[in-house]
Amino acid sequence: MESRRTPTAPILALAAALLLGGCAAPTATPTAWDGPPPTAAPSGADDVRTETAWNLAVVSAEAAADLKGTRAYTQYDGTTSETPIEQKPASGSTFLLLELVVEKKQAGAPAFSWKDVRVEDGAGGSWSRMANDTFLESFGFPRVKSTDLTFGRNEGFVCFEIPESAAKGALHLVHEGSDGRTRLWLRLGAG
Repeated sequence: MESRRTPTAPILALAAALLLGGCAAPTATPTAWDGPPPTAAPSGADDVRTETAWNLAVVSAEAAADLKGTRAYTQYDGTTSETPIEQKPASGSTFLLLELVVEKKQAGAPAFSWKDVRVEDGAGGSWSRMANDTFLESFGFPRVKSTDLTFGRNEGFVCFEIPESAAKGALHLVHEGSDGRTRLWLRLGAG
């Protein structure tokens, strides 16, 4: 007598996909900066790097007057409802969203600390990463964790809150660790 076995792994995978499919991730689009485009980089404003144990790269940079989106919720009856969500900076400020890659190049090197990272403008202004930018995930922006990075490749978004006037000029992302300095010109709207 021949017995038939039903493979359980594909059935469980299908059930999990159907169950998780109802848990839709929120979608959002940042409201683009509606001011004039940032000024061009001054002559000699090329990126500056000294040898460090960490490679820092800016994938994209964007100023956002606010973030708006919707969050989808699956009801008990299987229907989906959407709720609008919004995050605004303080009055007179704008969000600066940076998509970064931070990668350790050297074993045994010191940790990459966010206290060593800032955004600078040409007028001498300097701003640190927001203490709590976890809201980025609510808008579909995967973020780089805000604790010290100790190994590997770390990719995602970080957020700075800067004055609207600073977003109109040349900006630089600066990392000054114990082992060197990186200064990258931010090209807003670049991706």
